[in-house]
Amino acid sequence: MDQKRTRRQPDDQYVVEDDTITIINTQWTDAGVYECSINITDIAKQDIVRSDLYDLVAPVNIILTKNVKLEEGETARIGCNATGYPSPTLTWYKGDKQMVNGSIDGRVFVTIVEDQGDATVVISTINIRRIVSDDAGVYTCNATNNHTTAGEAYQLEVRDPLAALWPFLGIMAEVILLITLILGVECYQKKKAAARNN
Repeated sequence: MDQKRTRRQPDDQYVVEDDTITIINTQWTDAGVYECSINITDIAKQDIVRSDLYDLVAPVNIILTKNVKLEEGETARIGCNATGYPSPTLTWYKGDKQMVNGSIDGRVFVTIVEDQGDATVVISTINIRRIVSDDAGVYTCNATNNHTTAGEAYQLEVRDPLAALWPFLGIMAEVILLITLILGVECYQKKKAAARNN
């Protein structure tokens, strides 16, 4: 009769049962290479060692800065933090066009920093200097590793610096038109009254 052997680690996160290890409440920081080794002594008293490596991957996850509205001439900074194991590669797109250093008339600068702490974090920032209305649109940060791909979109809105002035100018134009109309009607009525008196 087979007996199952169960061994729990002190923190109860890892449970070893016969030839299976179960990781309880996995987090992406648990990703990495795990080794399973067995050491057997055969009849001839020789040690036989068998070892297998297993790669536990963590899915790619992205956090993108929030959408903002900027005025023409400002610098747009869009940040993207990606986690995953193996370490993801980040790529920026505007629509279907890849953004690299020097894109958009030399005004785009992309930085990528890889942090190898407890887990793999890749941070990328795209800077677009002196934005104009044509820079408005959807920018996407794609993160890819050997196992998964993830992407997050950012809507860049660019306002005309005179945008607040346009409603005021519209109201002023209406007031001038109304004053001109009123003065025109009064002049017409005065001329008509003067013609009747003659």
